[in-house]
Amino acid sequence: MSHHLDSDAIPKQDPHQHLVDCKAIVMASSAELLVSKMDRARSKGNLLYKMMLADSTTAGQLMNPPTSSAESGWKLAEDLSAAGYVEDADLHEPGYYHRYIDDVEEVGTLLDSIGFNPSFARTDENTFITHRHTIKEGEDSQAYYQSYFEQIINPVEGLIVAHDNRSPLTHSDVAFLQWSLRTELKFELRYVLRYFVCNRATRDVIEGINPKHLHLDLPWPGVTYLATSEEGHALIGTPNGSGVAYLLIQHKSKLGHKIIESITVFTSEGYRLMLLFHIVGVDDTQCDEDDYGLRLLFRIVDADIDIDDA
Repeated sequence: MSHHLDSDAIPKQDPHQHLVDCKAIVMASSAELLVSKMDRARSKGNLLYKMMLADSTTAGQLMNPPTSSAESGWKLAEDLSAAGYVEDADLHEPGYYHRYIDDVEEVGTLLDSIGFNPSFARTDENTFITHRHTIKEGEDSQAYYQSYFEQIINPVEGLIVAHDNRSPLTHSDVAFLQWSLRTELKFELRYVLRYFVCNRATRDVIEGINPKHLHLDLPWPGVTYLATSEEGHALIGTPNGSGVAYLLIQHKSKLGHKIIESITVFTSEGYRLMLLFHIVGVDDTQCDEDDYGLRLLFRIVDADIDIDDA
């Protein structure tokens, strides 16, 4: 005898439930991926923080692979040209496709809003400096436009604005040499502003810290995280943060023994994401090589942008 199942007796699956289940799986996977990214950034940031606190020899031993010193081989302006980079001095002359005027207005407005001098007087105030990769015979001309480093240097206030950089792997070295060219190393480096952060990995970490930082307007004074906090370590471990850390780690002999004290996350007009790294000097007399967490820092922060008020 054959038996036939009554189709009405078979439970029917709600097609909408299938979509809900799939969405839940995707959301869970995305959450796990974000946690993994956060963990990696925190781990890297913690290591970089230790390397900033350490002397150059100890920091070198913390590198992978270990080296005798963390000091970079990029020390002279000639190292830029040797690597194929030349200064594009015409790029920021008035009338260059209106770009100079547009940049000055945009950046100047931002600097003024966060307490820095907005003037571009080409003296000891804000000046652009741009280096492009040279083109050798037979090379793709796109390298000229796709590989360049552009900072704004303010020696008096000790500020580097990382304005537009398309070759991030050696940003710390090029930024150091550009700072050296504009300041002759006669001024203290106190701030690095990562301007209009677009890096996906960095933005993912910031979203992991607080999704509102990416999706809501966060005007100055924004939110400030101490470098010693989990959030601070995560920010230092991002591509944008690690570049600032390596700038301090690999150029101690010229910049002095400095460390990131805190990071301010904020947005400018148009929801452009910004990261301001506050840099202070390390009191070497208080250093204990066995305890990186108990270092005494001295502050070099302007009163009108005191991070304690942020």
